[in-house]
Amino acid sequence: MQIAALIQVIDYLKAKSGDNALSEGYRNLSEKIRNSPSLKEGEFPEEILSEKEELRRLLIDSDPVNLSYSSYNLFEKYNKEALFGKAAAVWLDQLFEQNRNDLKAISNELGKKSKQVTKFAETLVKYQQMFDQILPDEFTDKNEDSLKPMLVLYFVENLQVQSIADLERYAKLWDCILGSFSRLTGEFNHSLEVSSFKQGRLILGVSIEERTLGVIMNGFFSILAVLPAILKIRKVQLEIAQLRLTNNNYHQLLEEEIRILIHNTAEESAIALVSENSPELRKDEAVKDELVRSLKQVLSFVEKGGKIEYKVPSGINGSADMNKLLIESFTMVRDIEKMNDSLKKSLTGEEAR
Repeated sequence: MQIAALIQVIDYLKAKSGDNALSEGYRNLSEKIRNSPSLKEGEFPEEILSEKEELRRLLIDSDPVNLSYSSYNLFEKYNKEALFGKAAAVWLDQLFEQNRNDLKAISNELGKKSKQVTKFAETLVKYQQMFDQILPDEFTDKNEDSLKPMLVLYFVENLQVQSIADLERYAKLWDCILGSFSRLTGEFNHSLEVSSFKQGRLILGVSIEERTLGVIMNGFFSILAVLPAILKIRKVQLEIAQLRLTNNNYHQLLEEEIRILIHNTAEESAIALVSENSPELRKDEAVKDELVRSLKQVLSFVEKGGKIEYKVPSGINGSADMNKLLIESFTMVRDIEKMNDSLKKSLTGEEAR
């Protein structure tokens, strides 16, 4: 466990759990529902819906998507009761949907949530006091100005290492990916080091020069931007599959559209990266093709469950935005995976059984 990530998450959770707006939001909605008249045909009064949406916006806005992957992953573990962020917003929607005709149940659950937030805040204060006593000051120093730019790669889920051959293949793959970006800057002194390897979960750390990191960030921004479109296409495929049409050519056509979308996005991004960073290489098709291949491999890495994290000095612009995009991308990949599972069942007729 990384001490810096733990401190960052504790600071965030202490601030959010100690914010009266959150505990009061749960409590006020609970009291308003408790004092509301009975529902007519399962319809909530506008006043309650307005209060619920206000709480939902508060929860969504509080989601720490600008954290790095290691910190956000730790946050999700601490947030297993869905007290904060998007997870709490999803819980709130489900609570109203599943108890549409039971105001008392909704009110009771919201009241419990309010008490949980307050208790969580008290626990965190004690936890941090103990934490501060145990760790020396140098371990809790949050100043990252001296930190060298680094890319951290997490080979988890479907990318867990099963053999030495896997380890060698992953290292070679990412060395080639990073090399294609380094060619645009002339900074080839990046090095991959194994930061952690436990039960198949591999973490590679890559020290990168600042200019090359900027090029990589721009490339990743561009290729990961296709995920929302892929999710929309998957939703359309599922909706059509559930109609049980005789002709299912639509599925292959939309699969081809996804392939074309990814290729075009990667190619446009590669051309832009070359033009902006090494205009003298614009006519070199090999450089462009190598970048296109690398961008597709980055997307595939994320789609298979791989995680990426930026660790950079606080003075580098865009790093927080990049980590935010990565967290959002990882969440979107989960949604796409769920959609893929449902689509597979519809296409094979399992849902009809």
